[in-house]
Amino acid sequence: MPPVDQTSTQTSGILRALNVGSGVDIPALAQGLAEAENLPRIQSVKQSKAKAEISVSAYGLVSNSLGSIKEVFDLFSNKSSLHKITSNGFDTNVLTAVPDSAATAGEYAVTVNALARATSIRSDTFTGTDQVLNGGAAFDLQLSLGVSSPVAHTITVTQADPAGVVAAINGADLGLKASLINKSANGDEWYVLVQGATGADNDFTLSSVPDLGFSNGANIMGTAANAEFSVNGLTGIQRATNKISDAVPGLTLTLRQVSATPQVVNVEKSYQPLRTAVNGLVSLYNDFKTVMDELVNAGSEASDLSGSLSRDKSLVSAVLRQVASLVSLESSTPSGGYQTLRDLGIGFDRNGRMELDAARFDTVMNNDVDHVVQMLSAGTDNQSELDPNPKGLGMDAGLILDDMVASGGVIQLRVDSTNARIRKYENELLALEARLETARVRYLQQFAAMESFVERSAGIGNYLEGQFKAMENAYK
Repeated sequence: MPPVDQTSTQTSGILRALNVGSGVDIPALAQGLAEAENLPRIQSVKQSKAKAEISVSAYGLVSNSLGSIKEVFDLFSNKSSLHKITSNGFDTNVLTAVPDSAATAGEYAVTVNALARATSIRSDTFTGTDQVLNGGAAFDLQLSLGVSSPVAHTITVTQADPAGVVAAINGADLGLKASLINKSANGDEWYVLVQGATGADNDFTLSSVPDLGFSNGANIMGTAANAEFSVNGLTGIQRATNKISDAVPGLTLTLRQVSATPQVVNVEKSYQPLRTAVNGLVSLYNDFKTVMDELVNAGSEASDLSGSLSRDKSLVSAVLRQVASLVSLESSTPSGGYQTLRDLGIGFDRNGRMELDAARFDTVMNNDVDHVVQMLSAGTDNQSELDPNPKGLGMDAGLILDDMVASGGVIQLRVDSTNARIRKYENELLALEARLETARVRYLQQFAAMESFVERSAGIGNYLEGQFKAMENAYK
């Protein structure tokens, strides 16, 4: 039923349309009667449609809130997301040390005794990059690459000039890098420089006919050598490159400069990201509960969505229970006696709000944090959901939350059902609008016929009145 003031407005409109004493406003009267007949139902359907639309928005809010909670469990599912590893204490001019998730906290004294070098040779001088060599005919370069097991290669130079030599060496893709260097400001003193990879076993020799000077000992500018360094007093460590990732597990060293003074690399591992994630979960859940309580509170006017799910309290309660149950969910990779979030000190107060026992959590973090990481993440990073191996509590819980918001999940089913009702209301409104128009046309036709009859009746009366007056005058 429409509100009283709306019904009164429609009634007063009809009375005005009648305009007693001055003729009837037929179009206004027809419109007023048609609306009085149909508007109550139209308004009722519109209200139902509006409520359904608000419900869809409320379900969307629930889904988004669950997504935020899942983001925390996604952090739990990746070992590298639960701790932060840093390194410091060294002179970056001498070396850099970059740890990864496999690094072990501790101190590493690194002394750089020698840097890895590459063999570098030059040609004799040329007057230009296009100086003709070998009379313009193609020729070969003979390369012997390696020391312990040297391998011979033949490089054919088809463009017989210095630029062609550079192109042939680089095009052979044998690990050598050739380039053209101009020494003179006049542009008439060019050299071909050839450099190999670092490491003693990457030494090489190069020769040619015609002789370009590569085999001339005086043109050897550097000989390949290994990097040599020590770690925590262990001397004589050698590598072919200055970037070393296999000496200290989880630590990539880049040697930059020889130094007799040891560089002390402090590797520190902080589990602050795990602490932040746990506190974030507690805060997110409590915000989520506040939102859910507001959605079913029919008496609240805190927001447009307040009370919008008051008729679906069963769903809201079920969702809250399922999310709260994740605190007791047992990990598929328990470790050291830890298998649930309750073991970390997470629980609920008597009002159903999540809380963290800070003292207990600190004890766990100080004594058993590695077990906690294993329990949460299965000791993995970016594990696939399709991996048949145990996935840890983070992904276990994440999969449950995914199911809740999936296309076949309970929330999406509610959304689909509500959207179907909205479409039904829309179709009903179209039918009611058509019905209103039909009623208006019907009233117009009826009142038009009535007015025509009245006009005809008035015409007959006027005619008779005229006849009587004429007769009266005739007898005077």
